[in-house]
Amino acid sequence: MTQRENLVRLVILTSFVLAFVVLGVTVGLKHTPDADETRYHLPATLQYMQQFPHLDLRDYRSASGPLPYILLSFWARVFGANVVSLRVAIMLFGMLTLLVVWAFLNEEKLKTQILITFFILLHPYFLFRSFSLYTVVPALFFGLLSLLLFKRYQASHLRPFLLIIYVLCSTAAVLSRQVYLSYTAGIALFALASRLPVVRNLVSREFKYSYGSVALMLFPALVLGLLILHWGGVTPPRFVGYAYSGLNFAHLDFIFVFLGFWYWPLFLDNLRRVPKWVYVIAGLVAIHLIWIPLYRVGPTNETLGVIGATYAWLVGRDLPFLLLKGSQIVLWLLGVMVFVILARRREEPYALISIVHFLIMLSVPLVWERYYFAAFPTV
Repeated sequence: MTQRENLVRLVILTSFVLAFVVLGVTVGLKHTPDADETRYHLPATLQYMQQFPHLDLRDYRSASGPLPYILLSFWARVFGANVVSLRVAIMLFGMLTLLVVWAFLNEEKLKTQILITFFILLHPYFLFRSFSLYTVVPALFFGLLSLLLFKRYQASHLRPFLLIIYVLCSTAAVLSRQVYLSYTAGIALFALASRLPVVRNLVSREFKYSYGSVALMLFPALVLGLLILHWGGVTPPRFVGYAYSGLNFAHLDFIFVFLGFWYWPLFLDNLRRVPKWVYVIAGLVAIHLIWIPLYRVGPTNETLGVIGATYAWLVGRDLPFLLLKGSQIVLWLLGVMVFVILARRREEPYALISIVHFLIMLSVPLVWERYYFAAFPTV
């Protein structure tokens, strides 16, 4: 890149960051605290502030990993242990996340870099959670930073030092939110496939990772596994109701509706990558949606998510049922096509991460759209 191109990118990035900060200071940080902030996240942070350095990793008021609360407890000691102060810390994580996204796309065309960063910035789950006391954005920061570090690890021709930094960051991600195990597992599977002749043709042939490096990549999964053993489940004991209770196949339909709703441009941009037989089979399978409710989640606005709220609005407009049902079928079919496109991307690990994430979702008892947020950037 020329010096002029670098200057243009710097100006655009600065504009993104300033817009984010202004939005946070003028609007985002001022909204009334919701129940989860005051009932779970603030008490968990205060608990670790009071307990330090003797931290209880088993019993705290959250279903997420403990790392964000530990980090926030340090912030609270200096800047105040209240919701607004802690929201500022979360906003800083959001700003750092934007910088990571921009750095990750720095080798792409400027148009692509701007569009994807803009998409992440204005995405409802990122934007709202960046100004709220939740663990969503800190976990996303560590998750995306781990992807950036893995990319740099590849670019350095597999330097061990960068692998260690990647592993540490990936560990921070799974200790923030357990679902980021999909990032760890997806990358480890991608690296392992480069060693196995049976599936080597399914991934990039540019690198051949050693078995030792693959084992090290699984270290975050080992740490999370030890924490799960300590909990006696995939969440702390008091949140066992949110934990695995068998496979929930309602996710199978929602996965495709989710992909169709958010990523239909990906299908339009990759029409030739979908074999014709997929259209036929998907069309026949889609018939089952005629007997499935439009959106099988929960009765509250919190569980509906963006997709569910859209359907709720459409239903409230008294649109014909066949039109609503038809739109669901179209979204489902688009989602199947996007999934096929992802499955055929062999040169990078991100599609595999998304697929692993969707498989993990099958074990989640609640079909909530916000649980899919970790898959947004990788898709």
